[in-house]
Amino acid sequence: TIKVIADKATAYLNHRVNRHQELVSLDRHKKLAVMIDIDETALSNFVAIREWINGVNNVGDSLPDHIIRNLKIFWHDPAILPVLNLYRTAKKNHVAVFFVTGRTEKDRKKTELNLRYSGYTHYQKLIMRSSAQQAMSAKDYKIDEANAIVAKGYDLVLAIGDQYSDLPNVADRQYKLPNPYYYIA
Repeated sequence: TIKVIADKATAYLNHRVNRHQELVSLDRHKKLAVMIDIDETALSNFVAIREWINGVNNVGDSLPDHIIRNLKIFWHDPAILPVLNLYRTAKKNHVAVFFVTGRTEKDRKKTELNLRYSGYTHYQKLIMRSSAQQAMSAKDYKIDEANAIVAKGYDLVLAIGDQYSDLPNVADRQYKLPNPYYYIA
């Protein structure tokens, strides 16, 4: 379940924070970071998904299109609580949080409001697809962004997401959450 997986990620993060403190005393360390996906990871789109399944206002949309259209209307997807706990553990331990999402730049303001509304109030950066990245596969986009985080001198402790494409192998550990609604290659 989501809780079991997110709790494992939180336990690993705590382990790495403790190990990091030992390295700080030896002056051999990088700043720790985590990479968190948004849809069906940090935030639940269940209301929009349920409406799409039931044919409510979906006007022939694909599920991803319906979710994005509802972002523009609602902007209040709730936090997935075990992932919010992981986020809070990171923040409490001064670990940089990078949200990396397939959402596009045009949805930045609504996404930022939704994150704040749901309890994700401070983070290092919200990374969203630029227009130039639209043609990239989700996997290549997320790998490029993870590599950019590492190139800035961060030790990417873990990545968590609901799609395999959310889990670049440059992160020390990857945590895949279940998503019975859709799959992104």
